[in-house]
Amino acid sequence: MGDRLEDLQRRALRMGPEGFCAQHPNPFLIRLDERGGRDEPVPWAFKTPPRGPQGTQQRIIAPAAGPAAHVYELIKSSGKGARDTITVGRTDDNDVVIAEMSISRTHASLKTGSPTNWVLVDGGSSNGTRLNGIRVSAGEPTLLSSGDVISFGDVGVLLLFPATLWEQLEQLVCG
Repeated sequence: MGDRLEDLQRRALRMGPEGFCAQHPNPFLIRLDERGGRDEPVPWAFKTPPRGPQGTQQRIIAPAAGPAAHVYELIKSSGKGARDTITVGRTDDNDVVIAEMSISRTHASLKTGSPTNWVLVDGGSSNGTRLNGIRVSAGEPTLLSSGDVISFGDVGVLLLFPATLWEQLEQLVCG
């Protein structure tokens, strides 16, 4: 399981932006709904939505779990796959483990060429992978941006690069 958003916020604010980005160079996934993607969200939002491509404002994301939402740093923790590949699935041999039945054993992977160049690849999952609501083709690399919403089966996550996440954690509002 990943960290809780509120715990990450406390640690990040103690480090400051430079320390946080130096210690955490890879993007993070913030789980948007702890109950399988179908429940009503409780009040929770970032004051300033993440910026999308060309500096456009993204919509405000409202995770149902609020500050208790799980946060997963994209770091290699398993022996599965290449060093530049982070696997996502419901079994313990993945780098990011999300134990939900709508997620395949090994659902998808995220691959990097640099800290700001990441692609998403669906691994032929049963329930599919969507990027910003659009289903991605199995085996086809799809470029990712900070602020993208990825759905693995019924579970949605928000992808944020470290600098964007730190800015958002600084402004986090819980209601």
